[in-house]
Amino acid sequence: LKFGLIYAGTDDGRLHVTKNSGRTWQEITKGLVSGKWMSRVIASAYDLGTVYVTQNGKRDDDFAAYVWKSTNFGKTWTDISGNIPCGPVNVIREDPRNKNILYVGTDIGVYVTVDGGKKWHVLQKDFPSTFVHDLVIHPRESIMIAATHGRGMYAMDVSHLQQLTPDVLAKQAKLFKTQKAKLPRRGWYGWWGGQNAYFHYYLKKTGTVSLVIKDKKGNTIRKIKGTGDAGLNIAIWDLKAKTDLKQEKSKRKSPYVNPGTYQVVVTAANETLQDTFEVTK
Repeated sequence: LKFGLIYAGTDDGRLHVTKNSGRTWQEITKGLVSGKWMSRVIASAYDLGTVYVTQNGKRDDDFAAYVWKSTNFGKTWTDISGNIPCGPVNVIREDPRNKNILYVGTDIGVYVTVDGGKKWHVLQKDFPSTFVHDLVIHPRESIMIAATHGRGMYAMDVSHLQQLTPDVLAKQAKLFKTQKAKLPRRGWYGWWGGQNAYFHYYLKKTGTVSLVIKDKKGNTIRKIKGTGDAGLNIAIWDLKAKTDLKQEKSKRKSPYVNPGTYQVVVTAANETLQDTFEVTK
């Protein structure tokens, strides 16, 4: 946020700051764990005096999670490692759209907090337990890229995580905007291409959820299953119409619905949430 503000962390556990492009430096190691490698230092893009630091003690057979935050240029430090089960922690990143969201990469995976470090959640589905050496969140596309040690690169859409503001987290349930879906095409080898409809929703508490797809006239097209876990959930519609009767199947040339405007109705936490979306060719 300020030209000339630079933090420098070293592998022998020292940390310095300069506010004048390096003409003078001040050591700000006090309050951190002595002698542990400063694996990442990130100056906040939201608050001038805020800085995040992770330390890695693997070289000393120390596998604790060290994650720190300062709001006064490193004069004092607060431990925000919270419930991260173990380290070492290799990287921390600040979300480019939501100041309360932080991501860390450890030797066992990726963790995220949506409340500034009070509570951490593991991002482990479809992601192996492996060393994560770097994380990047694309500021425009809202895609998080994780670089691992020996297991390749992984990408995750974090756009719905970014929408978990304090106002949303206070609600019992929240249905996020549904993106356009695209019908597959008929080819020589059957149907191919297209884009399913993805429904993202947040639940404050675990509960029962039902999802109904309706056309613009209000007719029920399909009922689909959805998870009822506390936190973010996703349900997927393959754009196929309800074809319970053999006669109905025989009349339809395609198992898919026609292009047009549709509505999803989600019932959860004693609330009914609705959203309209487009299905295109």
